[in-house]
Amino acid sequence: MYAGVLLLAVELTDLHAQSQPPPQVSVLWPNPGIEVTSTLLIKIKAEAFSHGGSIAQVQFFDRTNLIGAVTNPPFNLLWSVGSGMTNADYVPLILNAVATDNLGLSSTSAPVSLRVYVGRPEGPIAGITSPQNGAVLAAPATFLLSAEVLASLGDTGPEEFFIGTNSVGIVNSNGMNEMLSATTPPVSITLSNLFEGSYNLAVDYLGLNGRYCFCDSINISVVKLAVISPRLGTNGAVAFDVVTSYARRQNVIEVSTNLLSWIPLSTNLPSGSTFTFTDASPPSGSKRFYRVLVPSQ
Repeated sequence: MYAGVLLLAVELTDLHAQSQPPPQVSVLWPNPGIEVTSTLLIKIKAEAFSHGGSIAQVQFFDRTNLIGAVTNPPFNLLWSVGSGMTNADYVPLILNAVATDNLGLSSTSAPVSLRVYVGRPEGPIAGITSPQNGAVLAAPATFLLSAEVLASLGDTGPEEFFIGTNSVGIVNSNGMNEMLSATTPPVSITLSNLFEGSYNLAVDYLGLNGRYCFCDSINISVVKLAVISPRLGTNGAVAFDVVTSYARRQNVIEVSTNLLSWIPLSTNLPSGSTFTFTDASPPSGSKRFYRVLVPSQ
């Protein structure tokens, strides 16, 4: 009887392994096509997901050469990219990540090509992690501006933040006394009460060889009222997000077929600066326009 139970358990496990799809994995950074200097340490970042299981490890390769493995999230690896390189020209590298789950299933990410240059001045890299480029925020906007060191000579900053050409703060995470690691987190400052308008946000790297920094900048918009991210569902539903400065007031969604006559569809009393509207059953075959308005008090 016990042998039968054991055999049944093995067969069910095998069937489960055969039916479960392999994990998903992608390289989040470096971005395809970037160039880095051979003397830098770079933070390779991957994302991995298992369908119903867990990720046992993520391996990182340059073509077929294993350069490291990580067994716990975040699946980041700090790599001395130019180890052993002696040529004085551009060197193409092809990075990919291989994720293996607890059932032994594995998959490989799409390849990421980058170039490594031997002999030119080191160029540390810092990227803005939030907000996202093109973000639309409700006025007056208060939010964290965050940036992450992605490649350096081994230090972590300091980093200086800008709105346009105006410095809004320097974050010194022990500066050059703190060593870059695979899990070094982003640093942040708080920007408060930005009024309506378009803004360019930037970060500058003030650590070792910071004058050669390849540093990020983004553009955001701060608005009173906006409709963003329109999308169609598989069942024909129409959905979009509303960014509003009018929390706890009536935000009315209206619809029109000719931009002349407008019919109220929904009245919302959002508790925050965003909400999602869904028109679950729009008439098929007709053109519809949507807008949002806030009545005067």
